[in-house]
Amino acid sequence: MNAKVTVRGKIRLIQSRRSYKRRLNITEALVGDATGTVKCIWFNQPYLSKQLKIGQEILLAGVLKPSNYGWQLDNPTYEPVSGARLHTARLVPNYHLTGGLTSRLVRRLVYAAMPTVNTMPDWLPRSVLKKYSLLNLSTALKLVHFPTKTEDIKSARYRLAFDELLLLRLTALAAKKDYALKPAPVIPFSARTKQFVSNLPWTLTDDQKKSAWKIINDLAGAKPMNRLLQGDVGAGKTVVAGIAALNVIDAGFKVALLAPTEILAAQHFATLKKLFNNFPITIALFTRSQKNISQSDKVSKKNIVDDLAKGKINFIVGTHALLTDNVAVPNLGLLIIDEQHRFGVEQRNWLIKKSVTTPHLLSLSATPIPRSLALTIYGDLDISLIKELPKGRRPIKTEIVSEAGRAKAYQLIRTEVLADHRVFIICPLIAEGDTLGEKSVQEEKLRLEKNIFPDIAIGVLHGRMTGKEKNQALQNFAQGQTPILVSTTVVEVGIDVPNATVMAIEGAQNFGLAQLHQLRGRVGRSELPSYCLLMADGQDQDNEAATGLWIDFAHHPELVEGRLWYPPLLRRNPP
Repeated sequence: MNAKVTVRGKIRLIQSRRSYKRRLNITEALVGDATGTVKCIWFNQPYLSKQLKIGQEILLAGVLKPSNYGWQLDNPTYEPVSGARLHTARLVPNYHLTGGLTSRLVRRLVYAAMPTVNTMPDWLPRSVLKKYSLLNLSTALKLVHFPTKTEDIKSARYRLAFDELLLLRLTALAAKKDYALKPAPVIPFSARTKQFVSNLPWTLTDDQKKSAWKIINDLAGAKPMNRLLQGDVGAGKTVVAGIAALNVIDAGFKVALLAPTEILAAQHFATLKKLFNNFPITIALFTRSQKNISQSDKVSKKNIVDDLAKGKINFIVGTHALLTDNVAVPNLGLLIIDEQHRFGVEQRNWLIKKSVTTPHLLSLSATPIPRSLALTIYGDLDISLIKELPKGRRPIKTEIVSEAGRAKAYQLIRTEVLADHRVFIICPLIAEGDTLGEKSVQEEKLRLEKNIFPDIAIGVLHGRMTGKEKNQALQNFAQGQTPILVSTTVVEVGIDVPNATVMAIEGAQNFGLAQLHQLRGRVGRSELPSYCLLMADGQDQDNEAATGLWIDFAHHPELVEGRLWYPPLLRRNPP
């Protein structure tokens, strides 16, 4: 049978004994009614033989299975028939546990606290409750913990989610109002902007032009800009940020760019050096392992800190390493934050607090967030969208690969390598046995070298490597010495290899939408046809539906605003 059941009966026999062979204390009970009996076994709970009495009527919940002595329940949940039903014969809440707590104990404590909920005032007016069909707060709190039916859970969660989103929105609006009251440097339009744009080896898209113009107008205002520039990977956000930076620098102020990883910071540094190649602008890179200034060969941390203090550096690019006590950017006019959701509020404010005036703030994001959701999460920011990709870019073909389709996927990878293109293969783990039994970088490299691509050099990249080792691995990959790179998600931001055409993601069901989207953005960065292969294990219809949802979301986020309840998108058991 092996089915989950709840049974009611009287204890006919109960005793504890010591199993010296298995080093366990075993408590056994026989529970029955007029229809029959069931044997119950608990391990290492000897106190039960004293707590539960013969003749006592109890409820039991567990998995019923056959044994040599009839039906049996192993380690069933139990509680007396008399008294409140907390653990059996109802919808039972399960809580995240820590520090030796048990769900049973947490349920008892929550239930004991329930009377205080009745005295809790509801901060929402009745008109709002009626308008949005919301439960009152006390009822929602009771039902979210102890519902009587599944509809209770949905109604309670709806009310609590409404509260959370409303508070988030109100907090964002208050922050926006407070930020607007602070003084900011007025940045006039720089005549060199036209020269900068004309020097570009490509033509700006209409969306880039519109976004840049909005930013320039914001900079010219007396209140600080606080804008989110959202665009797909490779849409050209850095160029737009460069236009803003040029105007700020020409007005006599400094610019700082914060990136969440060293790889991304180094990528920005290299890109900005090319963009400002014909301009007398000093750009510096400051991360934990890399220190560089555009006009110098070798520099130290002290060199950069001193040059910042003296105003010799116009544009500083860095990671969290910039957020230390001894690093300050005087006369900061513009702070650019890439993937700003990776920085906390205090971290974002660190450089701002050190500046005499309030700098303008430009946040960059490549995650395709629907506008209504973006306004909720980033309600304190104005939003600019870059929807167009640069001319010549082709859509990335995204496919889910079943176990039966692996041979075809590997043939595609071989074909691309023979065409002198590059291939990423992403694994969730670094080493075998880390957790969950998912594929790891190290074991997958060995498997591919031995069984699939014995004639192709394969490189590895992961977070346990030093900065020097990472840079060497990326250099070997870009130059074709190792045309296949097996990596963790360390490559999800900041890797720009134009002839990379395949992104194969092992265990794709383990990743969320933002990660999948960022990983896919590592390919399709030129006019070459590119592919994203989702190698999801244990495929079923739910996973395939979730994959389709992600693909729709990536291209048309406005179409799926109401379906954002899949984190991660390819999970094995979606709710």
